[in-house]
Amino acid sequence: MIIKSFSEAIEYLDQLKPKKFYKKFSGELGLERCKYLLELLGSPQNKLKVIHIAGTSGKGSTAYLISILLKAHGFKVGLHISPHLFDIRERFQINNNIISKSDFIKYLNSLIKYIQKVENSKFGKPTYFEVLVVLAFYIFMKEQVDYAVVETGIGGLLDNTNCVDREDKISVITRIGLDHTKVLGKTYEDIAFQKAGIINKKSNAIVLEDKLTSDTIEKSAKKISAHLFWINRGDNFNKVRVSTKLTRFNFSFRGFVMRDISLSLLGEFQAENCSMALATVKLLSARDRFKMKEDKVRECLGKARFPGRLEIFKLEGRTVILDGAHNKQKMSCLLNSLQKIFPRQKFDSILAYKSSPQYLDYLTLIAPIAGSIYFTNPFVVNRTKEQLDVIEKKLENKLMNLGVSNYKITHNLKEALEDMLNRGKHILVITGSLFLVDIFYSIKASYDKDYK
Repeated sequence: MIIKSFSEAIEYLDQLKPKKFYKKFSGELGLERCKYLLELLGSPQNKLKVIHIAGTSGKGSTAYLISILLKAHGFKVGLHISPHLFDIRERFQINNNIISKSDFIKYLNSLIKYIQKVENSKFGKPTYFEVLVVLAFYIFMKEQVDYAVVETGIGGLLDNTNCVDREDKISVITRIGLDHTKVLGKTYEDIAFQKAGIINKKSNAIVLEDKLTSDTIEKSAKKISAHLFWINRGDNFNKVRVSTKLTRFNFSFRGFVMRDISLSLLGEFQAENCSMALATVKLLSARDRFKMKEDKVRECLGKARFPGRLEIFKLEGRTVILDGAHNKQKMSCLLNSLQKIFPRQKFDSILAYKSSPQYLDYLTLIAPIAGSIYFTNPFVVNRTKEQLDVIEKKLENKLMNLGVSNYKITHNLKEALEDMLNRGKHILVITGSLFLVDIFYSIKASYDKDYK
C-alpha cells in the first residue's frame, strides 16, 4: 500500500481510531504494541534526547514553552503535542513549524509495512494514537533534532509516549487533578502514581510541588533512584501579575534568577507552566553545557503564542476570551485568572463540551460570575435524540438550582455566538473542549472576512 495524498493519509489514520473514547487508552497491551513497532523501526525514541511531559493541566503549554526556549538557544527541536487543534501535523513540529504535507506522507509511507507486520503479530492492529506517537519519534530521528519535547496523551505509566528507556530522559510533571478517572483511578494518589510512571530509572524529573500528590511521586521516584527537582510558588516563582496583555512574574532556580519576566501567554497558571519550562531548560543547560541567556529567554517568552489558551481578542467590537478549559481544574484556573484581569465583572459565557459528564460541575464554578450562559454541544453525531433530551434536562435543572435564569441550550455553536454577540452585555467567554477551539476559529475567520 502506498499513500499518495494528504487526504489519503488522513483517511488511513482515521480508520485506526477506536469507536469509543476510552478505547483510545490502550493500556499495557498498547504500550507493548507501540514498543514493538518502534523496535521494528530501530527504536528511534532511544536515539533522541527526550523531555517528557505529563500532568492533568498545563502539560501542553509547558511542552510548547520548553520547545521555544530551546529553539531560542539555537537548537533544532521536535515537539509532539496531543490533541492537535487545526492540523494533524501539529503533532510533528520541527522548531515550532509543522512539517510539509509531502514529508508527512513520505514518513507515514515508511511506516506502513511495519504497521502491517504488527497487525499480523500477537499484538494486533495498532491504534490511531499509537501510530502517531511512533510517527513522531520516527520523524524526529530522521530530522535529527537536538531535543524531542513529547507531551503524553492520558496518564503516563501506560501512555504510548512512555517508550523511552534512556536514563538521560528528563521528565516533567505539571499540575495534577481528577480527570480521566475511569482510566487513571479515582484519587489523587492513583493519578499521581500514573503520572509518575514516566520517570525513568536514575533519571531527573521536574515536578510541581503539591500537597495532594507530592508524596506519591516522591515514593515512586525513590524506588527507581530518580532525582526530583521540586517547583513551587514562593521559592521558584512569585509576584505574579496578570493583565490583558502579559503575565509578569519573578523566577529563580539553581542560581538562574530573572525578575519581572513578561510572558505573552495569559493567566496565573501560565506563570506556573513557564516556571516548569524554565527549570527544565536550566537543568538541560547544566547537563549539556550550554549557557542559558536571559536576553534570549525574554525575547521568546514575550512572543509566545499557544492557541486556545486564554486568548483575548475583539470580535465585532466585543471583547472575547477563548480558552480550552476542558476539565474542572482548568476551569477553576481560568476563572481565577479572569477575576484577576477583570475584577468585579460579570461574563457572558458559551460553554461546549464533547462528552464529559463533569459539565454540571463547571456550571457551579462559572454561575456566580455569569451574566448569561449559553450551553452548546456541536458534537451530537453519535448522540440519539433521547440522550440529548436527558442532557438538556439535567442542564436545565442544574441552572435553575444555581439561580441562573438567563440561559439557552443549542447544538449550533455559530447560532449561539451570533445570538450572544447581538444580545450579550458583558465580556464574552467561550470555553470547553479543545475541539471547540478549532470550530470557533473557523467561525471567527468568517467574521473577520466579513468585518474587513
